[in-house]
Parts: sequence; structure tokens; C-alpha cells
Amino acid sequence: MDNQHYKRRDHQSQRRYCQNNGQGVVRYVAQVTPIGVMHTRIFDSAVAVAHNQYVQPQLPVRLQSESDERNDPPLYTFENFPIDMDDTEVILLGNYSVTLLQETRFNVIFIRVRWAGYRDSVSMCAMITFGSSESAIRHAVEECANLMDRCDHLVRNGERYPVSSCSLEYLHKHHIVVIDKVDENFPSAVYWCTLCDYHMSSIQHVRVHFEQHQHFADEQVC
Repeated sequence: MDNQHYKRRDHQSQRRYCQNNGQGVVRYVAQVTPIGVMHTRIFDSAVAVAHNQYVQPQLPVRLQSESDERNDPPLYTFENFPIDMDDTEVILLGNYSVTLLQETRFNVIFIRVRWAGYRDSVSMCAMITFGSSESAIRHAVEECANLMDRCDHLVRNGERYPVSSCSLEYLHKHHIVVIDKVDENFPSAVYWCTLCDYHMSSIQHVRVHFEQHQHFADEQVC
């Protein structure tokens, strides 16, 4: 209760009146706002003064201080989100949770896009060569985000993940190809390793396969 009274007193107007040769009253109103004290000059006509009808000072609809702006999370888009390859989560457009991770062993940037705020969200991922241009990275993130609705629908209905088109160049260099038609023996498989004769259902699955096998020049092939 004391706190409420304090707030009301803090925002009360402080008035100073000056007579204007019988024409009315000039008031100087000082009003406390979230960003400081606002001074307003108001003229009340003689008629208004006689009837005790004073003009009420109007505050702006919304006042935002610099501290408020600093507390608001930045709204990132596909064009301006920070490219940090340390698995730090970035929220895009309030809808997409994006992480980028550089995997030195595989010379790859692993991209994961999920629905923001949902722990059980499906993930649409991509793998592109480390050292790719900034525009290529942003394009890959946007492609994954654009596929999220389709990915969510397909996976929840027991169908295959969408193909990550932006990943194909990197995958082909490491013996991974797309399975165009559903394999009866591996109905969920989307990718196939020609080196190991191994079927994979998603880019996440490809990443696990790379971690468990040797596909690179300084390693023994599986």
C-alpha cells in the first residue's frame, strides 16, 4: 500500500500559475515521467478559469527510456542475425531457434533450426563447408526455416524428412547421396553413404554417422 501511494505522489503534477492581465491563467506543469520531468505550458481562458475547467496535460501514449530499449531483446532477421559458430542459440523473427556450430574435424558448419520455445520441436538441419560465405550461411539458415512447417508435418505423420538442398554439395564430397525413392527396407532413409552402404534419415543422422566412422583424408575409411 505504501508503495502504491509513493508511486501516485511521484507522478502527480506540480503546477505554477501566472495571471495574464485578466485574459486567463498560464500554468506551467511539471510532471514526472519514466524518462524524467516533462514541463508543459498550458493557457486556460478566463471563462475556463471562472468555471474551474482547466485543461488537463496529456502524456504521450508510450514513453520508452534508453534502459527500456536495452532490456528489450533484439529482433533478428535472416539478414542481420549474428554468425557465431559456437552453438549459441539465436532467435529469429520470434519464431525460429537457430544454432551454428563449426566442426573442425569435418570441416563443416552444422546448422540447426527449431521452433523457438518448444522443447519437443523437430529440427531442420544443414551441413555446409566451413569457410562458406556469409550469404551462403544466411541462405542455408533461411532454407531450413522455410522447411520447418513441412518438416514438422512430415515427421509427425511418420514420413521422411525434407531434403536439405543447401547441404548437397558438401555431402557429395563425402560420399553421401540423396535417396530419391522410398526404400522398402529403409522407409525413413533420405541419404545413403556410398562408401559404407549406410542409410540415414536426416542431416542429424549424417552427422552421427560421420562421428562414428572415418570419412576424411587423415582418417581410415570405414
